[in-house]
Amino acid sequence: MSRKGRVFLIIWASFMTLIALGLVGFEAFRLIGKSSLSTKSATTAPMMAQSEYYAASTESSESGWESDWVRYDGKVYDYNEDITTFLVMGIDKDDETVKKMEEGTKGGQADSLFLLVLNPRNRSIKIVGINRNSMTDVDIYDEYGRYQNTVVAQIATQHGFGNGMEESCNYQVKAVSNMFYQLPIHGYAAINMSAIPIINDEVGGVDVTVLEDLTKWDKKLVKGTRVHLEGETAYAYLRARDMSKFCIQ
Repeated sequence: MSRKGRVFLIIWASFMTLIALGLVGFEAFRLIGKSSLSTKSATTAPMMAQSEYYAASTESSESGWESDWVRYDGKVYDYNEDITTFLVMGIDKDDETVKKMEEGTKGGQADSLFLLVLNPRNRSIKIVGINRNSMTDVDIYDEYGRYQNTVVAQIATQHGFGNGMEESCNYQVKAVSNMFYQLPIHGYAAINMSAIPIINDEVGGVDVTVLEDLTKWDKKLVKGTRVHLEGETAYAYLRARDMSKFCIQ
């Protein structure tokens, strides 16, 4: 074999080795990341409690029936352990920077709550909205961070306890997970209201028709006007509301 041919083979072998190492490294990082996310969740599957009526029904005694299956509208559902779920929280604070608070109830309420569900098999993303007024178990802590008791309250109030940072977020994750029968939540993201203008402008702004007169907060927000929301105008539009009217949707 000529010298040029040997050099070509060496280069080709080195190139293929680099590709192989890259693929192995990618797969290793993927498995490590997946394992890391899984360990952050308290459970691997929801714990579906059965009612007395359900437990006594013929379904629970069916051959091959699993205790965590659910029958709804004539179909049987089982938890998909391949999905990864993240909790997204919008916190009712307008500080430009997230600050650590003293223990107590100053962490800010989670007025926006969404579950972001990723399915790697079909590469789909689904969003499950959670009403901030959903009544569920909320853990109460004192000003020293000591657990006191659990009461039924709006789920948004859970984030108010703690230090306003990771501690408060972990409290909120627990409350949401418990409300969904210990649904595994693998990670979370929390943002303050001060992030609204930034996120809005990153997507190029949003066009809306102003539904009511909001000129008290921004002169551009005239009722019936088509407005391209940018910067602080986007914040004013989302934050402003007529507090004199009670509306049920």
